[in-house]
Amino acid sequence: MNVTDVNAIILGSTPSSVPSGSLQNIIIGVMCVIAILTVIFGNFLVVASVVLFRRLRSPSNLLLVNLAVADIAVAVFVMTFSTVRILYNNEWIFGNFVCLMWMSFDVLCCTASILNLCMISMDKYLAITRPLKYVRILTKRRVAAMIAIVWILSALVSFVPIFSGMYASGNSHVNDSLECSVNFAVSPTYAIISSMTSFYVPLAIMVFTYCKIYRIARDQANRILLERASFEKFANGSQTKRTFFQEYKAVRTLGVVMGGFIFCWLPFFLMYIIINVCGWQHKVPKEVDCAVTWLGYINSMMNPFIYNFRHQEFKMAFRKIVICARCRKVNRRLYTSTMRNNSFDPYKQSDIGGDGIEDEKVNDSDRNSNIKSMKLAPLIEQFNNEPINDFDSESIESETVFY
Repeated sequence: MNVTDVNAIILGSTPSSVPSGSLQNIIIGVMCVIAILTVIFGNFLVVASVVLFRRLRSPSNLLLVNLAVADIAVAVFVMTFSTVRILYNNEWIFGNFVCLMWMSFDVLCCTASILNLCMISMDKYLAITRPLKYVRILTKRRVAAMIAIVWILSALVSFVPIFSGMYASGNSHVNDSLECSVNFAVSPTYAIISSMTSFYVPLAIMVFTYCKIYRIARDQANRILLERASFEKFANGSQTKRTFFQEYKAVRTLGVVMGGFIFCWLPFFLMYIIINVCGWQHKVPKEVDCAVTWLGYINSMMNPFIYNFRHQEFKMAFRKIVICARCRKVNRRLYTSTMRNNSFDPYKQSDIGGDGIEDEKVNDSDRNSNIKSMKLAPLIEQFNNEPINDFDSESIESETVFY
């Protein structure tokens, strides 16, 4: 979250520079665009999966959808403008009001993304510690309240202080008229409140919940091993190896969750709190500011892979969505080919040119994809109607415990 000084922007300023055509800027621009498209595509798949497949419309998955929406907002409203700003050598070209909106959305969306991760950890904590009461505790109404809390808290630390100017430090100076950023120049009070709300408190909650989840999963895995061994004369090596593998997988999963989050956001918030509390404002190089800020943005790209792409049901939904998109494309080509030839053979090559398309033909791969599309509807219906497995000891052993 790139926190800036409201008084640093002057209305009506116009840019004096143009985007640099250097190789460094081209590489940076390409990397930023790839990151933005990855964030949008990955999180869009999450939203589309829950919308299209009824089986995935559980209360807990609504939190994942809210996380995906927040991350998409980071890409659309924050990362895009930040990319343009970097290409213009950190000069702002969109005017004062857009600058205030960009800063507000920066804080809003990044805070909402982090708070969503905290809510997801609490959801999984309830699923592990209260498995029998979990369905009654986590209703859709309560999930809606959790989502509302996320966005209300995010708005309170973003739009309200930025547009009112309450967050600006007393020694903030007026920068060049083209600047839309002051390096971490905020008041110590706002720095403490915003960092605690946006990062440190959610981090403490996530560490507590995931540590408890790991302990419970480890204890239950050991208990399952002992129960199985009690029905045999001795526990064979395969059971011991399986329990060791499950414990290793639990550690690995928790390491990915917490490691990715801490790696992306801890550098920014450490610098943010130290600089503003110690009074070292305006001493951070712009390159370092951009680097630690974009490292936080990368967390929005990692979230779909960490929380959704490892889940078997989500992976099945993603696969079917991609097949659907492929089949719709093939069906359009088949229809175009049929209309051009004015015949009933959709696989006959078209020799009629026009509209910029010539010699269009459908190959065997397209024909096979069209056959898949005809079979896809009953498969999706079957996927939606399959009963969801109850929460039992076997599910604890799998990575579904965490995802």
